[in-house]
Amino acid sequence: MMGPYMGPIPFFVPAAIIISMFISFSINPWMASVIIRKSSIVTKEPGRIKKWGQSILAFYGKNLRKILSNRKKRNITLMGILFLLLASITLPALYLVKFRMLPKANVDQFFVYVDLPAGASLEETYKATQALEKELLTYREVNMVQSYVGVGPITDFNGLFKGVESRRGFNQATIRVGLIDDDERKLTSEELVLKWRPLLNRLMEPKVKLQLIEDPPGPPVLSTLLVKVQSSNQELLRKVALDIMPQVEKVEGVVDADMSFPEKTKTYQLIIDTAECARTRVTPAQIVTNINAMYSGKVIGIYHHKENIEQELIRLRFHKKARLNISSLENITFRNPFRISIPLSRLAKVEEVETSPPLLRENHRNTIYIFGEMADRSITYAGIDLLKFLFSYKLDDQKGARTSVDLFGVDYQSSKGDAIRISLGGEWELTLEVFRDLILAMLVAVFIIYVVLVAQFMSFLDALIIMSTIPLSIIGVFPGFMILNFTMGEYFTATSMIGIIALAGIAVNNSIILLEYLNSLRDKNIGIIDALVDACSTRLRPIALTTITTMLGSLTILDDPVWSGLAWAIILGLGMSSALILIAFPTLYVMIRKKDWN
Repeated sequence: MMGPYMGPIPFFVPAAIIISMFISFSINPWMASVIIRKSSIVTKEPGRIKKWGQSILAFYGKNLRKILSNRKKRNITLMGILFLLLASITLPALYLVKFRMLPKANVDQFFVYVDLPAGASLEETYKATQALEKELLTYREVNMVQSYVGVGPITDFNGLFKGVESRRGFNQATIRVGLIDDDERKLTSEELVLKWRPLLNRLMEPKVKLQLIEDPPGPPVLSTLLVKVQSSNQELLRKVALDIMPQVEKVEGVVDADMSFPEKTKTYQLIIDTAECARTRVTPAQIVTNINAMYSGKVIGIYHHKENIEQELIRLRFHKKARLNISSLENITFRNPFRISIPLSRLAKVEEVETSPPLLRENHRNTIYIFGEMADRSITYAGIDLLKFLFSYKLDDQKGARTSVDLFGVDYQSSKGDAIRISLGGEWELTLEVFRDLILAMLVAVFIIYVVLVAQFMSFLDALIIMSTIPLSIIGVFPGFMILNFTMGEYFTATSMIGIIALAGIAVNNSIILLEYLNSLRDKNIGIIDALVDACSTRLRPIALTTITTMLGSLTILDDPVWSGLAWAIILGLGMSSALILIAFPTLYVMIRKKDWN
């Protein structure tokens, strides 16, 4: 699902780099020849900024030489960098760097799903919806409400995945809430939903369930939190779903929890006596057709009026009061071909039975869904809490066994041999799949980079030295996101991971620049330490300039709620890796290549 969202990146980024390379090798030299004249090149006294630059270069070269010349200092330097890398990698495990699929977008609408107990009348649902509408319109940030009572709302892309077209029961309503423009309100749509959720729930009776649904910034899912209980044993399925439902509600950050298995309700069933129908010459089809017309209505004509803009139908059915009372069926009679009136009570009997619950299936397995939304907590950590619970969960008989565990769920087997699986879907499943694919993409990218470097430098060892500088960006990314999370609530998202993949290609450029210049000094009878100090001092300014310009270019997407993760990853990772490369690369090179240097 992330393909349509991220698909343009692999095309436009290489295209932009190729075009910029063409411009730098063709148009830029021509412009320089036109603009810069020999007469304009005048030797001047070095300015203050240039003096500062020379002082920095001298300080850097002096200390770099000390490190390269002393084996103990080289070891301490590399061990220090390795310690920083390992410490940075542990930050996510300590929950100091927070993960999330994508941050919630600041949109101009959200939805309220209203669910009354099964069997509630349309009038009761309409009354509850009116109360919510009245409350919502008192809020300054709301500019309109649009309600659908007993019918499904207009299906959009998000609603298509959530199955809103099935919300057409008499006990269901959907309210679309429109917000004023984000420039005119102080709070984001996410903050407004968090603020209003308890207010709206207090307004309703406990039996009325509300769900406040926000439009996702990325691919839509059936529910943000989705627990799937699957088994071929329907009774075991129902018991386990009802057993774990309270545990799901207890998970920190989970709100608006509900399940697909409805509460038990009663239904009136009309059982026709076919033998009596045959004796009285009243057909069962006649009974069904007339009963359906009395309760659901039957079109008997078209109402014509000169002021009508659209066609209006004349529909015949029972009065509302008669439809609400089952005893009205006692007064119904049918006429047979001999025009003899036969009462319905003689032809059929009415029985009150339990309503058969709907049977949902996924991948050919009976399934009960437990739904939920997240308040101000990432689904990542709610999913981890649920997996911990499922790992220690025991079936009702306490004799079942856990057969397998993975990041998507847990399989169990009851004492009677019935298999049951409890898995996590929704945004948790999407997050795992996206980060898995991104990690695989990064490994492929790193391998391709290594192959290109080997082909360029004709050396497996030099390519490995360059590749060893790629993880240095992690030292900037993870600690940086830790600070951003504490100060700004910023999460490490899928776009941040894309930034790390991009850094794998950007960061090696600095090492390539150093190695290219270093190779040009090999045949000049210069010692390896002098060559490394010369190469790093000479290339420091272009490395610093390209790093700063790339970081400044990333500032343009810093305000975007979705792509800010990419910008922060590039800014933090590139800034730190560029600084550490100027120390790590020469230190590592002198330790590995000192004996081979001629």
